[in-house]
Amino acid sequence: MKALTGCMLLLTFVACGEPSQVTFGAPAKVSKDKRPMVWEAALKERLGIRSVGPTKPSQPAATSVRATTPEGWEQLPANPQRFRNAVWRVAGDPQTDCYLTIGVGGGVPFNLQRWYVQQFGKAAAPAVDELPSIDFCGRQGRLVDLAGTMQGKQDWAAFIAFYSEGERVTSLKFTGPHPVLSAQRDAFLSLAASIRLEAGGAAPTTRSAPPVQPGQSLPPNHAPVGRPAQAAYTAAAPAGWVAKADSRRLLHYTFGANSEVYISQLGGDLRPMLDIWRGELQFDAMSDADFEGLPGAAFLGEDAVLMDLAGDWRGMTGAQISGARLVVVARLDGDAITFCKMVGPSAEVSAQFDAFVQFCGSVRKR
Repeated sequence: MKALTGCMLLLTFVACGEPSQVTFGAPAKVSKDKRPMVWEAALKERLGIRSVGPTKPSQPAATSVRATTPEGWEQLPANPQRFRNAVWRVAGDPQTDCYLTIGVGGGVPFNLQRWYVQQFGKAAAPAVDELPSIDFCGRQGRLVDLAGTMQGKQDWAAFIAFYSEGERVTSLKFTGPHPVLSAQRDAFLSLAASIRLEAGGAAPTTRSAPPVQPGQSLPPNHAPVGRPAQAAYTAAAPAGWVAKADSRRLLHYTFGANSEVYISQLGGDLRPMLDIWRGELQFDAMSDADFEGLPGAAFLGEDAVLMDLAGDWRGMTGAQISGARLVVVARLDGDAITFCKMVGPSAEVSAQFDAFVQFCGSVRKR
């Protein structure tokens, strides 16, 4: 106690006196065994964190591409933003274009219709079982072999290898002048067979909710538990239309003996999509005058275009109706085409035409 009092008096004297010059002696070296701390300690040792073993990845890996470039070809930079996960061409020939697209949506029938009808102007696309099998990405794929006029390019051709996983289609598409592609067919097939898709970068992180304690109440405004999510769109369905159970469409109804109406969305541009639907009834692509002359209709509270066709219909899934009528109202909705499509025997559709137009006018997003 006396020592403590003496120190306090000394400090008071120093604080109240004139400032003094402080000097330090020469630095002293202390051996490691005499140091009071371990200076090289790892962070977890200094903070007292125990080891919990190696970290395991908490999310799936993205996809990278391995392939053997054919002799006489060259590989170009990939452009995933344009759905080109890997790109090649015949060396020095800019007219040739070969690119791999991984997991694009739409399903096989839609993509076949796009390749055959929209891009090469064919009357219809074949069923997938009619296409030859090939080795692609280490699995069984199918081969599309097209020649003719491709979007205004005459004597053009395309080889397309593809396989599907549900609605996701992975494809390798090779286009160019027909004589060049004929000479490069074996090279294309060898490239398709050599491609392997492997785990690469990390996918988006997912989080898990904490466990719910017994008797714990849900937070305010929590979605109802055990109830299906509500539809994204609403509309006033006419009498006689029956909602189709378990449909994947946004809204889906049937009427008559063989007619249906549904609302859905697809990616792409409006005019090419309309041309695909024209191809379902063996109509050619629209001219500029045809497109500009389409009548309008109300849809989603906005203006949309209405296309009305009659003929023998063959849908993307292979369904067929002789003497059919197809009416579709469509508009660009952000980055997608939102549309309402009615198809069936001409007499049934004609009887519901006015009801269909009123139905489209009542459609709203929730």
